[in-house]
Amino acid sequence: MMPGVAVAVQRLLHSALLSLFALGAFLLPVLALAEPASRWESLPWDDRIGASWFESQAEAGDANAQYRLGEIYEAGLGDTESDEALAIAWYGKAAEQGHARAAFRLGRLLERQSGQAEAAAAAYRQASRAGLPEATYNLARLHRDGVGVERNLRRAGELYRQAYAEGLSRATLDLAQLALVGVERDEVVALAWALRADEEGVPGAAAFAERLKMLLAPEAQETAARLSGDLPRP
Repeated sequence: MMPGVAVAVQRLLHSALLSLFALGAFLLPVLALAEPASRWESLPWDDRIGASWFESQAEAGDANAQYRLGEIYEAGLGDTESDEALAIAWYGKAAEQGHARAAFRLGRLLERQSGQAEAAAAAYRQASRAGLPEATYNLARLHRDGVGVERNLRRAGELYRQAYAEGLSRATLDLAQLALVGVERDEVVALAWALRADEEGVPGAAAFAERLKMLLAPEAQETAARLSGDLPRP
């Protein structure tokens, strides 16, 4: 091939290759390289952002950002490693500013820490006063068991009833069980609450009520059924 012809052919090939690159024929699919893992894809967008996105707002005193950081560090969301100590720290900062949900989450984490039962009770108390029935329920449990607070079954009952009044049906079964302990043991009241718990669809309530019926005469069972209908509702 003559030199001039070879040069012309090379130029034509070069031009053709440039055209193919422009059309993307030789480019690797970008999405295949950048595709996130399935767990990452399933996360809400703000979870994918990770802790760093919230830190500047949290450090500036934004309670919602502090709470969000607590969630991220507690669960290890996105690309952030789980760190319970950091979660406690950020929940604590948000709770200090009156963030009720942060106070509840703080209570749950502190309850798992050795020697932090009183602090957990205080956190639950704050969240309960803000109207979170889950916190009221947990505070009732602490009073029932005497963990972080003085054991007080009467106070536990008050708190369980408050949690139920706030919409937490599960507390009805706890009230049934509570009626069977302490100096004020009353199988009729226990059955009344168990029947209410069964009516509310609380798991295990039906079986618990059947066991209680074995302890009671038919007349007492009828009394319990009437009392169950008269118990306060949310």
